[in-house]
Amino acid sequence: MTLALLDTNTYLRLAKRVRPLLGVEFGQKRYVLTVLRDVEDEVRRSRTLRFKFPWFDKEELEDCEVGLPVDRTVLKR
Repeated sequence: MTLALLDTNTYLRLAKRVRPLLGVEFGQKRYVLTVLRDVEDEVRRSRTLRFKFPWFDKEELEDCEVGLPVDRTVLKR
């Protein structure tokens, strides 16, 4: 499995298209899209991000795999 980490900017701009793929393996190299839990914290702390992306706190996102736990030591390799 190869983790593909999405940063806050990428996730927020592409979330509606990317969301169904979070946590799902795809491709020959078994890629898995993931987002750090920090993204959710960052959006909730920022008034500007909450204003620009009001859908982030909607109920429909509660079932999504936003904030998958990722071992940061794996990301450094």
